Amino acid sequence: MLNKLTQTKQGEKMVNTIVQDKIRNELAMKNITIGNKVYKINNTYFLKWYGKFYSGETKDDVLNKVPTIQYLKKSLNLEGRENE
Repeated sequence: MLNKLTQTKQGEKMVNTIVQDKIRNELAMKNITIGNKVYKINNTYFLKWYGKFYSGETKDDVLNKVPTIQYLKKSLNLEGRENE
């Protein structure tokens, strides 16, 4: 069925939308999961994730340094460009 969907332009857009939604959902869940482990000391945010330390001025700075989140954001940007 997926093969038939991707054969038409409308079907391809629908599949791309589904993939983007799944990536957005996964990114949101990772942000929540990892974001709960970020802590603040002296106006600096820290995170220890899989044995590595990340720090930044804001919680978002720290989260954006985590490879898993970087990968998901990059995937989402690539998917967005394909739809244009």
